[in-house]
Amino acid sequence: MTAMEPVVLPVTEDFRRKRRMTMIVATVAIIIAVAAFAGFHSYSVKTVNILSVELTILYQNSSEKWLGPQTQFLTANYKTLDGGSIYQYSIVLKNHSSTVQYIDSITSGTNGFSIVTTGHTAPISFNPGQSITIGLLIHLPNYNFVGTLDVVITGS
Repeated sequence: MTAMEPVVLPVTEDFRRKRRMTMIVATVAIIIAVAAFAGFHSYSVKTVNILSVELTILYQNSSEKWLGPQTQFLTANYKTLDGGSIYQYSIVLKNHSSTVQYIDSITSGTNGFSIVTTGHTAPISFNPGQSITIGLLIHLPNYNFVGTLDVVITGS
């Protein structure tokens, strides 16, 4: 038996050019696919997980704690929301004083959150013994968050 010689086919310059073009097109397609996946992944929805809502009351010009203790926990194990969205929340406050009192502002003490009141504009006056429900629009941060939302009330 004789050894078989490999068959050598002539490779033309046109064949080499087409093979090179096919490799370039395939490489570009892979790069585009990877970039599209990475871009889609980076624009995924952010999650805001509020574990609790804490109320901090800053009493200005008064030693009387007419809304109650300076720090109050309103709720625990609260909400998971989409980052960048707006959430509606309400709080009920009561004037425990024997005189008219005022809320000068309601803000967020947690970075990335902002709060707008609905239905009431500051200053909000409270008659003795009066309870008021204050609606809040809470603008959530557009990044992942896990922790406590601190609502800060400044009263005078």
